[in-house]
Amino acid sequence: MSYQGRYQGQKSYSGKKKWWPGKGKPAAAIEPHKRISTPSDLQLAIFSNVAESSSNTFIRARAGTGKTSSLSEALFRLAESGHKLPKCGFFAFNNRIANEAKGKLTPLASWVDVMTCHSYGLRALKAYDSHVEVDDEKNIETCKMEAIVRALVGGADEQTELRYMLRKAASLAKCYLAETVAEVADVCDLHGVEIGDDSTAFYENVVKALEMSVEQRQRVNFDDMIYLAVKLGVRVPQYSLVVIDEAQDLSKARLELMLRGVSPGGRIISVGDDMQSIYGFAGCMSDSVDNIIKRTDATVLPLNITYRCGKHIVELAKQIVPDYIAAPTAPDGEVVECSESYCMSHAEHGSYVLSRTNAPLVGACLSFIKAGKRACVQGRDLGRSLVWMIRRSEAESVDGFLTWLSAWEQTECERLTEKGKDCSLINDKAEVLRIFCEGERDLAGVKTRIGKVFDDDNDDTRIVCSTTHKAKGTEKDTVWVLTDTFKAAKGGEEARIWYVAITRAKTHLYLVSKHFSGSDPVVEEVVEDGK
Repeated sequence: MSYQGRYQGQKSYSGKKKWWPGKGKPAAAIEPHKRISTPSDLQLAIFSNVAESSSNTFIRARAGTGKTSSLSEALFRLAESGHKLPKCGFFAFNNRIANEAKGKLTPLASWVDVMTCHSYGLRALKAYDSHVEVDDEKNIETCKMEAIVRALVGGADEQTELRYMLRKAASLAKCYLAETVAEVADVCDLHGVEIGDDSTAFYENVVKALEMSVEQRQRVNFDDMIYLAVKLGVRVPQYSLVVIDEAQDLSKARLELMLRGVSPGGRIISVGDDMQSIYGFAGCMSDSVDNIIKRTDATVLPLNITYRCGKHIVELAKQIVPDYIAAPTAPDGEVVECSESYCMSHAEHGSYVLSRTNAPLVGACLSFIKAGKRACVQGRDLGRSLVWMIRRSEAESVDGFLTWLSAWEQTECERLTEKGKDCSLINDKAEVLRIFCEGERDLAGVKTRIGKVFDDDNDDTRIVCSTTHKAKGTEKDTVWVLTDTFKAAKGGEEARIWYVAITRAKTHLYLVSKHFSGSDPVVEEVVEDGK
């Protein structure tokens, strides 16, 4: 059954400019697609489906299974099949993935448009209104949302962090297409947004900010590129074939935009991994995969042979995802249990240290730095939130702040418990702040310490300490997982988070526990010839 993608509420284009998404600046130099000469049976089934089927399809692609290469090969084979080629829109999750796909699909550019959802929405908005301009969000003093929240709460320096949290809450609300105070409150609770002392006023200001963002539609920021395209019901170019990558990470707003891009009688091929759907990632919905399968009545095909993870790592992941298979050519890899002290002494630059929560990462990072190793914690937004907490307290000493912090933690946990919601994010934030306060004489020192630790640059020049949510979509040869921070679970969200964590490792996976009672691995010294 084909999905009838026409959106009845679409408004017509204005202006006479003719454009198609994907045409613009050339993609960066990316290695071209390497043809798959010996595809697996699973890949052959996908190629056949793309070329022959008229139904909507969901490809359940597990971690590291080469989904981009398989999709690219399917489109190349379709081009060689002699079939009439459909106008195809290939939607990537971010610019990095889009540029990679553009490079691979350059020979097919005459009928395949590769773009992100944001670029698709922006170009539709520009066609709808030729006066639309992109906001300069790097200049915080003049950006659209900063101007909006300043109009709501004022521009005083002491309100800096409050304005930042309002912008963050509005950004998340746009992902969920939240409109009411209750819906905004749910989004803020879900993502642990620090709301200040007056929660009602905070939520009401977010709703007002959303309304003002729509009113100022000729000035578009990054979130608006999707949000306004959906909210205003602008007409988008439609495709006979829509390919959606990373479907498990679709927010409600992204999904709505994608469904409007399918022409009547057209089809959707979506690719994703339901077991990598973890709610904290960029406003995505934990049921995104089930939602898109149901809404498009999709045929489901598996792609579960991983080319990333070593065989022993795959065996561990199979406890959560039984259909996960290591490629025959995969290295054995290793899964090693060890102590915290072993991790502290043997973790090297270019490796991951992963945790379920932030507090253990802060302690680990500070220990690495003290030992003379370069390390950071991913999460600049968290660092800024912590500094705001200190300013909000109006405390004049570390002891005074810790007293305020305990009262805040208790109040927030009681508020969430009354609503039947989990307060683990509150507990984690409080514990992070207590760790930063240890050994510090004044709050200025605590703030300086926070500023030095948090960074979002993921490179090989230091040890990167990260929550599983922040590490999602990346990989490292060596990964150290702080097992005590994860919750035991055979299914559900906690199992998915564990699966994502351990499948970041390509060859060396270390399971670190402070309760480890065995013998740490013995590291053999390398002796040069003649010495």
